[in-house]
Amino acid sequence: MSRVETGQSSLTIDHLSLAARHLGIAPNQILAYADYNETSFQNRGIEVFPTRQTLDPEKVMIFLGGAVLATLITLAVVNLPQS
Repeated sequence: MSRVETGQSSLTIDHLSLAARHLGIAPNQILAYADYNETSFQNRGIEVFPTRQTLDPEKVMIFLGGAVLATLITLAVVNLPQS
């Protein structure tokens, strides 16, 4: 089993895209299939647990705020009139 399958590593967008390409489907179809199966298991009384820790929403918002600020600064610098 791979590190992704055992939960030791996170699945990246690149991994998802590569897997989808090999399967001949769109990446969103893989995610839809995973969502469908999770719901199906739960409806049968099977508990589904995440293999990774959940993210702290406050830390995520701080990170996103920093990313947005960096983007705005970059856009402002790129759009400065040249002298």
